[in-house]
Amino acid sequence: MATTWDGLPIAEEWPNGASIVVGRDDGAVLLLHRAHQGVDYAGPWGWTTPAGSRQPGEAILPAALRELTEETGLAGIEVAPVDLSGSWVSFAARVGSDAQVTLVDVEHDRFEWVPPEDAYARVRPRFVADGMRRALSVPLDRISFAPESDAVDAVLMADRPIGLARSAPLASDEEYFEAARWATDDGADAVAVHCAIGDPELAGRGIGTRVIWSVVHDIVLPRFPKTRFVVADPLAADGAAVRACQKAGFRRAYDFERESDGHRYALCVFDRSRVSGD
Repeated sequence: MATTWDGLPIAEEWPNGASIVVGRDDGAVLLLHRAHQGVDYAGPWGWTTPAGSRQPGEAILPAALRELTEETGLAGIEVAPVDLSGSWVSFAARVGSDAQVTLVDVEHDRFEWVPPEDAYARVRPRFVADGMRRALSVPLDRISFAPESDAVDAVLMADRPIGLARSAPLASDEEYFEAARWATDDGADAVAVHCAIGDPELAGRGIGTRVIWSVVHDIVLPRFPKTRFVVADPLAADGAAVRACQKAGFRRAYDFERESDGHRYALCVFDRSRVSGD
């Protein structure tokens, strides 16, 4: 089993770890300098955002929050998913200009808050800097919900309506239940969600992923505290919608066809124990 620099085991299954890109209200980005090759080292992996490996059996979100606290002392920070679909996941967070960073472990010898362009220049390899750039491009305005009915909520971003979200027990739709039960431990307590964003200006900016994540954590889990699985069924041909689900921590289990409309859908499954761990 692979281990970290200080000998801790690393989860063998994806994701192996997480990065958290922390921005400040004034636009500055938090970078940490790794101590391994000396205080003046500026080569690959010299400057990074907070990041670390996931331990065996550890859920994704708790792993990211643990690493953030262990490396920076920042606790109780709300993070937003950027991309939870690959071998190394990424989150984004915003803190106030008075946030206090404390270097807790010996892995890092200093930190700096720097403008984004300076951060892009310092962080290497390039693919890491590109990931940081994507995280910083995601709007982090507050997402909230206003009930429209028992199953439908208006989606608000910075108190402005941007779409609708629907959540209901999977068992309330017999055809959907039969299609999804094989990927949800027989579907007994699973919840189905549907999200629609009506503002075209928000397309392609990572808002869909944030909305799906917020629907799961702010609506589904409080309303259905016993559920482990949350499912979504975007059209299989709608690659953007499928990717938004995957980036929010859903896994594409398989595709299925509804006899009622003849369309083919991608069954995307969020496993609470794997992602949120609560």
